[in-house]
Amino acid sequence: MSLYQLRKAVYMDHPILSISDQCRALGIHRSGLYYSPRGESQMNLKLMTIIDKEFFDKPFYGVRK
Repeated sequence: MSLYQLRKAVYMDHPILSISDQCRALGIHRSGLYYSPRGESQMNLKLMTIIDKEFFDKPFYGVRK
């Protein structure tokens, strides 16, 4: 089972098992249930593009001769 499927298997309002018990039984972290990935900011994408361009234009920079 994938991690996504394991997270979907946890019932938030289970009458008997707590969320902690369900996570322990499935072998996943409880904090992972509430995590939602965030995308990169526009500024970070722009900076990564500039760094990539500079690296591919001059790959020899930073190498000791």
